[in-house]
Amino acid sequence: MFAHREAVTFFETALSLSTGLNTRERADLLDALARAAWHVGDRNISESAWSEAHGLFAQLNEPGKISEILRYRSVTAFYHGDHEQAFALLQAALGALCGVPPGAALALALSALARLHQYQGASRKP
Repeated sequence: MFAHREAVTFFETALSLSTGLNTRERADLLDALARAAWHVGDRNISESAWSEAHGLFAQLNEPGKISEILRYRSVTAFYHGDHEQAFALLQAALGALCGVPPGAALALALSALARLHQYQGASRKP
């Protein structure tokens, strides 16, 4: 846990000091920050960083990365009790992959959707 907290600090510092980053570099750095923050449970930082990274990956036409970010955000929403948002984010993750040949990104998104249905069903049982 300590290593992830240190990583958050490192990535935040890198973002604040970095000038002249291209779109890809900034998107990757934001994604790394979001993942580190996600691991320590800092939803505010992870959501903010992923939101900006999502827009940058959209500019770069990276549907796989967009889908990946939306999957992580879906898990976060689910664990915070927002099941409706979790499903909406996964639907968006699948939508981001429209027109992309089937592959790992699609398999991961479908697997995440199946797990959400499973968890939601399990949480409704007496």
